[in-house]
Amino acid sequence: ISTAYMASAPGVARVLTLEGAPAIARAAGEGFASLGLGNVEQQVGNFDDTLAEALMRMPAPDLIFIDGNH
Repeated sequence: ISTAYMASAPGVARVLTLEGAPAIARAAGEGFASLGLGNVEQQVGNFDDTLAEALMRMPAPDLIFIDGNH
């Protein structure tokens, strides 16, 4: 839900979300699609394994919101 709110804000170009649970990622992806949020990219896998790679391949982010791996 947090990702959907951020992605729907005016002027937001792209949101990258990391999700560890494939089933949750699938449900979230369906929600993003139903809301017409084509600016959300999902990366599925353990946060410990996906965060460093995600940060290395993106330009300097404007905002980082971490609510996971707990």
